[in-house]
Amino acid sequence: MILGLLSILWADQLRVVRAGDTVESLAGPSADQVRQNNGLAPGEQPGVGTVLRLPGGTDSAGLVLSLTGTGTLGAGGTALVLGQQLPPGSLVCTGADSFLTLRLATSDSGGTHDEVTLLGGTCVSLTGSTGLGQQRSTLLDLQRGYLSVRPTLRDPGRVAVRTADGLTVGDEGGFRVAVEDAGYTRTEALYRPVAVIGAGVEQPLQAGEGARVKKGQAPTRPVVLPTPGSPEAPADEAAFRRPDFYWRPVERALGYRVELASDAEFQSMLLMRDVPGSPWLPPYLMLPYQVERLYWRVSSYDRNGYYGVPSEAHRLNFPEGMRP
Repeated sequence: MILGLLSILWADQLRVVRAGDTVESLAGPSADQVRQNNGLAPGEQPGVGTVLRLPGGTDSAGLVLSLTGTGTLGAGGTALVLGQQLPPGSLVCTGADSFLTLRLATSDSGGTHDEVTLLGGTCVSLTGSTGLGQQRSTLLDLQRGYLSVRPTLRDPGRVAVRTADGLTVGDEGGFRVAVEDAGYTRTEALYRPVAVIGAGVEQPLQAGEGARVKKGQAPTRPVVLPTPGSPEAPADEAAFRRPDFYWRPVERALGYRVELASDAEFQSMLLMRDVPGSPWLPPYLMLPYQVERLYWRVSSYDRNGYYGVPSEAHRLNFPEGMRP
């Protein structure tokens, strides 16, 4: 995997105003200058959900960490390649049945970073990614589709996903955001707390909760996400001979999402299918030839369209002579 060096440039920080934030708490002695730079009157406080420009940031590029299928850069649709650097402000889109994982807010010296995975038919702009370590602050504009932010195990940084409806903000990752056809944005807090902001109202979500927001409206009250189905076969570390997948059903689940990846963290997604129930018995699987092992997991979704936390992943090994 080509990692390359990521460029670091001086730039303003983009910070989403959360409940309880003030210009003074965010900017300190630079408060007056920040108000002037952001079009605020003397003494005026920004509303919750406002994106402020603060001085003293470092602007970092992004990186194509993994790609299955097709991805494009910019309005011209230039094809993305593995390891490609993405300058700030890049518009990135995925083709149908494609998966793209981006590494954000890092430097040529390594260290902590943030990662987001785009599902098929998603377009997102890398509006701003500034700072290093715990000072990281990333703003993504999701135009359409569905993305997930990987949980951050150490040195958490703030990731905000903005849509036409509102914002989702998390300091430790571990959440999903989807722009729905019905005119709502759906957020699912999987592993860490997040906040959904709409119409100047902030709605906290705990891990295992979800909410929706519509343009000009406050977010809905939190709902409990459905529990995952429990994988049964193929078992963990089993030899993978047939694409037959079985799991324990979940009460009141409307359906299930089966995911396959080439790594245990599901950075390198290979396939995703929504199916009505267990088992899922596809006649065949089209997998990249370079895949050495396979991981699968399952999550459930309810009648309101919320997807729950995925199950633990099962690792599958290819018998000799059966590797793609």
